[in-house]
Amino acid sequence: MLLILPIIALTFLYCIFYSSNNRNNWAISIISSAVILGLIVTAITESLSWFNLIRFESLFSTWLVIDVVIIVFYFQITSQNSRVINLKQSKLSTLLLSGVGLIIVSTGLIGLVAPPNNWNSMDYHMPRVVHWIQNYSVAHYPVSYTPQLYQNPWSEYVIMHFQLLSGGDYFANSVQWLSMIGCLIGVSLIAEQLGANSLGQTFATVAAATIPMGILQASSTQNDYVEAFWLVCLACYSLIIIDKGKNTTWDTYLLFGCSLGLCILTKGTAYFYILPFLIWVTLSQVKYLRFSVCKPALFVASFALVININHYLRNYFVFNSPLGEPGDYTNEILSVNVMIPNILRNLALHIATPIGFSGEENGAGNLLHLLLIITCIVIFIFRNQLKLKFPKQAGSYLLTVCATFCIFCYLVKWQPWNARLHLPFFVLSTPFLGLVLSNLPKKVIHSIAIVLILSSLPWVFFNRYRPVIDSNNIFQTPRVEQYFKNRPKLQQPYIQAVQYLNSNQCYKVGLMMGKDTWEYPLWMIMQQYPENQYQIRHVNVFNASSVKEELLENNFKPCGLIYMYTKRSKLQKVEQIKFGNDTFVKGWDLAPVSVLMRK
Repeated sequence: MLLILPIIALTFLYCIFYSSNNRNNWAISIISSAVILGLIVTAITESLSWFNLIRFESLFSTWLVIDVVIIVFYFQITSQNSRVINLKQSKLSTLLLSGVGLIIVSTGLIGLVAPPNNWNSMDYHMPRVVHWIQNYSVAHYPVSYTPQLYQNPWSEYVIMHFQLLSGGDYFANSVQWLSMIGCLIGVSLIAEQLGANSLGQTFATVAAATIPMGILQASSTQNDYVEAFWLVCLACYSLIIIDKGKNTTWDTYLLFGCSLGLCILTKGTAYFYILPFLIWVTLSQVKYLRFSVCKPALFVASFALVININHYLRNYFVFNSPLGEPGDYTNEILSVNVMIPNILRNLALHIATPIGFSGEENGAGNLLHLLLIITCIVIFIFRNQLKLKFPKQAGSYLLTVCATFCIFCYLVKWQPWNARLHLPFFVLSTPFLGLVLSNLPKKVIHSIAIVLILSSLPWVFFNRYRPVIDSNNIFQTPRVEQYFKNRPKLQQPYIQAVQYLNSNQCYKVGLMMGKDTWEYPLWMIMQQYPENQYQIRHVNVFNASSVKEELLENNFKPCGLIYMYTKRSKLQKVEQIKFGNDTFVKGWDLAPVSVLMRK
């Protein structure tokens, strides 16, 4: 019930923006309130972390104070005159939005019933959350899998808030789900800004809601939908700035800068997606402001930097780079000759979908949406021959969105799971689809929308890791078992390892997992014994985070070690091992897990 605290803040922020919005645009008010709430979450997390105060009592008190401040501020600056939001729709549009509602409700329920269980949830999204809660801080810590440290953390900040306020991980998947809802509101707003009529705005919402990859991710702890939401916010403010020109207000620049900073703090691929929008906005502002464009540019950049500075510094002090460890994700050769075949290979990830339905959220393709995008681009190119007219910003928006995909393909190496990284591109494309198709007969638009909704239902109900209709569906499978959906053979070794530690009353546990990163289920099994105050840390790490282990060595004396010897871990089975001045000998074993106890 304490999750009501952030909801109260969001509600009154919305009321503040809506009351001060002369155009009574409820959608931009929701977007703006979400951006400010994102800024508040970041400020709370970083501030409490500085003093090692990330715990329930501190978080509850802080949210309570913030709610009071926002409510008082609302009543000070707003009148009591009520306003009515106009949401009138035709019967067919209402039917289409009902289909969207079914998708929203279904994915939300799936996210609540099913625990986080995709691969990335197990190896870095969720483990970093429980480590932060244990350490009372988001500071870096010794770990065998360093992406837990250097990967952009905003999504997990929110999960941590939800986890502390609710007392469990039942709402962990809701962060992506809420981001999906935000995207649906945002793409409708962008479609309106581009000049689409009400039917075009509805279609943009339907198109965004039925993206297969989006449906699968909406009930997970991946962060691509969160990134997509901040990009949608960035696009909304880009269009406002471009429309107002030299009359752009500083509060718009502030919201633009916050969207930029939050997008970067969410995911590393944001750098590729934000660049075309920054170029577009900068060129439009130079036209009006000339050299004075430096002032708003510095203002925006300052906000984006402030939001990310603490994460950059943590990375720099451990990895000697604000971005963390260098990965092998970038193309070795950067050229147009590499980019063009890379574009085709990335598009092919979506063309291959009909061959076999997998319901797999790392590789699902968006074939129908890709065909719609190509069709609408062709219609736009031949608009004169078809005697169609579009607002002046339509072409610039299309060029900007296409540029995001091209830059991605220019810089990022092709990988089989790149399809999930394309989600922001597909979301940003839907307002353009709504604009173009709003010029077609209503029956055509409604027919396409109905096809999209019906074709999306298998992705809703047959999620590979969180199935609704299946013999092992989420309603009949025990929650602990669902954590092991990807690796069921680890369930018994993990459960029995924890039982062995309990039988020996050993609650300070070291982890030696090598390059095998499946950590989170261990934490969840240990939480089945709330009477035991477990403390878990990685030991004997051999990477840059080992500098943090040296600081903890004197304060952490484990009585036992959990040791994994899988092919992935690249560790060999051992009979004893040393940590610090202590020797640990094998006390229990069930392949591929051993428990070694201190002599």
